[in-house]
Amino acid sequence: MKTSSLIKSAVAPVQVPRHARGSILGVVLILLLVFTMIGLGLLSLSSYNGLAAGKAASDAQAFWTADAGIQRVRALASKNNTVPFENMGLGSLPMTLTGNTLAGSGTPGAYTVKIISDPAWPSGSVVKKYIITSTGLSQGGVTRVITLRAELWTFANYMHASHFEQTPDGTPIYFASNDVVDGPVYVNGRINIWSTPTFLQMVRSAASSVNYMNGGTVAVFKGGLGLNAPALDFQGLNSIDPIASVKGKAGLALSGNYNLVFASNGTVSYTPAGGGVPQTRNLTSLNGAIYINGNAYVQGVVNGMTTVAAENSIYIRSSITYAGAAGTNDPWNSNFKPANVDDALGLMARQRVEVMGAAPVAIHAAIMVTDDAGGSNWGFNTTNKTANIGQPKLSVYGSISQYRRGVVGYVSGQGFAKNYKFDSRLTNAPPPWWPYSTYLLTNWYQSK
Repeated sequence: MKTSSLIKSAVAPVQVPRHARGSILGVVLILLLVFTMIGLGLLSLSSYNGLAAGKAASDAQAFWTADAGIQRVRALASKNNTVPFENMGLGSLPMTLTGNTLAGSGTPGAYTVKIISDPAWPSGSVVKKYIITSTGLSQGGVTRVITLRAELWTFANYMHASHFEQTPDGTPIYFASNDVVDGPVYVNGRINIWSTPTFLQMVRSAASSVNYMNGGTVAVFKGGLGLNAPALDFQGLNSIDPIASVKGKAGLALSGNYNLVFASNGTVSYTPAGGGVPQTRNLTSLNGAIYINGNAYVQGVVNGMTTVAAENSIYIRSSITYAGAAGTNDPWNSNFKPANVDDALGLMARQRVEVMGAAPVAIHAAIMVTDDAGGSNWGFNTTNKTANIGQPKLSVYGSISQYRRGVVGYVSGQGFAKNYKFDSRLTNAPPPWWPYSTYLLTNWYQSK
């Protein structure tokens, strides 16, 4: 009996006092509340992180969609680098382009690109300036805006431009210590520097480096230096042949070799180089262009605007200047006023533009050589480049673009001394029918 009582006592339930049961239930409820709040907090944090991640992804998608619109414009400018946007067959300005695929990612999105003329730029300017705005819209409804500026320059925009900065045998042609280039420079090859020439405006090169003679002193690039720039197309291989374009516009087309003498009364007389009776025309009657299927020999005073395009070469017999840039308004006078000059001459040849004689010469013109003549004379050059003639001044007021950079003199003292001054009027008023060179895309920024 005692054993049985002990067993029953061991298994008998523990009796919790009635007054303690309510306290335990309260603890349980509090723990459940705490766990519930923690769970809700975790759910809220997870939701917040999800929303943040979604917003970041939507922001990124909107940005890259807007960038896709910008890349489309860049591709258009690269493919049609001598054609204004409004002449690409995409519509007139203001122009709108749309798309819905991010290039390279496969992520859907929608962009709207608007191209307008820069309202701060003269509306009648031949040189074009644009403002490009690309708005990207993500699937989540987020928008981002990227803005870009584009400028389409002509070959008259450069004080110096070239495809090759070396002779046909590969010898570099240098900018030297006494050279002060006061206009923009744009070359496809490496720029060759001897000591410390000075460049007052922007210098661009399609090359990735500069060639310093013997590792010499760095040139003074006051306007900045840009490497790996898009290459210029002098020959019109990827666009329009410049000579052929002027030929199609010319109000006077001549076959053979001709002498052209410009007069201050606004006329030009032309005579076959082998002799003959001179004929005279007013520059205003020539639609801004003269084409010669041969060589042209030029001189005189230009009163008006015209471009001379020669299928072969142009030879400068003596000074050829502007009527409005004479006397006290000579370009090299300290009180020179460009606004008083309304004349413009373009000299464009396929093989060379060559200065004859050994006397000082003044040339007011935009000069362009579109191809490589070969031989001993090419580009813009002088007949007596290797002669010991005392280095008379070769004074050029204008711009010079040439497929292969020519030689006018040497640092040893032979030939001519360069006295070049950029005609800043050419920035927005080049000679008639002057070809475009390339787009410059600048000032990229995200505005939203």
